Amino acid sequence: MLAQGQIERVDERGVYVSGLQAIWPRVVGGSVCSHLPDVALTFTGDLVYVDRILGVLPQSNVRKAQAAFKRLVALGSKHVVPGHGRVTDLAQAKRDTGDYYDFKYQ
Repeated sequence: MLAQGQIERVDERGVYVSGLQAIWPRVVGGSVCSHLPDVALTFTGDLVYVDRILGVLPQSNVRKAQAAFKRLVALGSKHVVPGHGRVTDLAQAKRDTGDYYDFKYQ
C-alpha cells in the first residue's frame, strides 16, 4: 500500500504508481493512479469521470478528492484514462471532474 502522495518507480520502462489515498471510501485502500511519464499517460481510477456526472455519494470526501485531483494535474499528463468514461486529455478531465470538485467544495 502506498502512502498518500507517495510516488514509487515500478520498473525500467518508467512506470510509476502514485497513491491518491481515500478518494472514495467504498474502494478498499482508496483510489490509485498509475502514471507513465514517458508517454504522458495517467490511469486515474475512480478519481475522474468523463462524459457523465461524477458519482458523489454520502460517504464521499470531496475535499480529499479535490486535493487528489490537483496532484493529478501536477503530473502534467496529456492523456487520461478515467475510471468512468472515454480516454481523454487533462483539459476535458478538468472540465468534467476537476471543476465539479471545485464547485462542490466551495
